[in-house]
Amino acid sequence: AVAARREAVLEPGDVLLHMDAERPRAGKKAGWRTSFLPLEALLDSRSGKNVWVRVQRGGVDHDFDLEVADLHALSPTAALDVGGVTLHPLSYQQARNWNMPPGAVCTAFAGYMFSNAGVPSRAVICELNATPTPNLEALQQVVLSLADGARVALRYKMPFAQHQERVAVITLDRTFFAMHRFDLDQTSGLWRRTKFPPPPAAPPIVPQHVDFALAGPPEVQTVSASLVRVLFDIPYQIDGVAGLKYSGVGLVVDAARGLVLVDRNTVTVSLGSVRIEFASTVEIPATIVFLHPTHNFALVQYDAAHLAGDSVASATLSNEALEVGEECMFVGLSKLDAALPVFQPCAVREICVIEIPLSSVPRFRAVNEEVARFDLGLALEDTSGGVFVDGSGAVKAIWAAYCSCSPAAPPVYEEELFEQFEGMLLQQLIPV
Repeated sequence: AVAARREAVLEPGDVLLHMDAERPRAGKKAGWRTSFLPLEALLDSRSGKNVWVRVQRGGVDHDFDLEVADLHALSPTAALDVGGVTLHPLSYQQARNWNMPPGAVCTAFAGYMFSNAGVPSRAVICELNATPTPNLEALQQVVLSLADGARVALRYKMPFAQHQERVAVITLDRTFFAMHRFDLDQTSGLWRRTKFPPPPAAPPIVPQHVDFALAGPPEVQTVSASLVRVLFDIPYQIDGVAGLKYSGVGLVVDAARGLVLVDRNTVTVSLGSVRIEFASTVEIPATIVFLHPTHNFALVQYDAAHLAGDSVASATLSNEALEVGEECMFVGLSKLDAALPVFQPCAVREICVIEIPLSSVPRFRAVNEEVARFDLGLALEDTSGGVFVDGSGAVKAIWAAYCSCSPAAPPVYEEELFEQFEGMLLQQLIPV
């Protein structure tokens, strides 16, 4: 590989005429380079040194002094692990395949942190937190300056579309995955690991204001300020969990304490990262405080100091049991646009005990739980959850998702998981 100075760069189409260890002296004729073997031998002998090159460009001869780069120096000898992501300098071989400069930060494995933001493997990182990252050392310094849980912008490009830069917002993770650097020891051939100190403290909380888009009759507007979107990311698949990313609708039951009620098909296990999204505009972290062992609900908690004002309201929970034939109003959030509520009147058709079969892989399932089923005038497949309220806006049931499975059948003997929505009655939730 030949590295040229900025003022002397080879261009595609140049015809190589001469190459030698040094410029020919006055009166001495330069030798022609007409075969590859002598050319290769010269480059190998001048690794890390300069060579003199004469090329013809557009019928005009040009002389350059170029440095012959060492291919061993262009091979990655370091790797950085952070948030489950593996990063390393772009190798000469891949740089040649992708027509990109070697040494740029390449994503070998997207892992937990990048996958949550939709950044795939093989992404070449250009900028993190508005700071250019031309090499691994620059990226490492930016990461070390960020607090755990910091949400920052990442600018990257893909090898197949390197002229199109993309932007994603990542959440820095130093909780589930430690940050390490691995450097190759050229003497022993072993990789030496370097552990980094804990991240800096998080900056002071800046409260954000939430503006809910209120629409519909009074009972819909009353409960709309209590509906939020819950996002749950899992670093490791435990307890038979089938996926790594879940989302659903939560109900704020105590705005002062930041308590949100959500089904266990959204917050499936105790190990994971929870974020609460208000009106599709404000997103803040939360923690899991309770998972019911047999019923399909969980409680997560956010820090109310993240929110300014009192636009987020606590939902009113009704103590009256639902009756068959009772009319109520469904209020939920759409999968496509969670900023606007979806609502429609409905009637209770049936109250029964839900039956979820045992799965071949042990995982949570709701047992001994009564649910309500409704006559819905419109299909609700495009909603991710919601509540059923009476005329005053008091919540009487939760439109919750249950994870169920079809029985295994030959010849595959593999069950199929699917999601079904039922009305979860509040009588089993209020005591908690």
